[in-house]
Amino acid sequence: MRTGYDKPPPKASLAQYPVCEANGSIYVWWHALGLPPQWEVPVFPMDDRQPYSHDTFDIAGHPQDVIENAFDWGHLPALHGLKVSTSRALRWPGNRPAPSPRPPAAP
Repeated sequence: MRTGYDKPPPKASLAQYPVCEANGSIYVWWHALGLPPQWEVPVFPMDDRQPYSHDTFDIAGHPQDVIENAFDWGHLPALHGLKVSTSRALRWPGNRPAPSPRPPAAP
């Protein structure tokens, strides 16, 4: 490991993880106890289908907050400016409509 300052810091470490490529994706294995992979990634025929794709983004907060707030419909208009249209799709500035589950009926 090089830092540009001669020797690596005393507590520096570099872990290597098992990696494989399958189905147009790269998979990295990590186990809490450091065990090697317990199974192989299944390979599916791609045929003429479009390859898988993904996207990444940064969130300002913890992923647990996202999951917990996903079920709190009341905060969406107040905090995120989301509005439910007559087509029942969520809309917000700068984004295309996304299908939404129906919120619980009012008592």
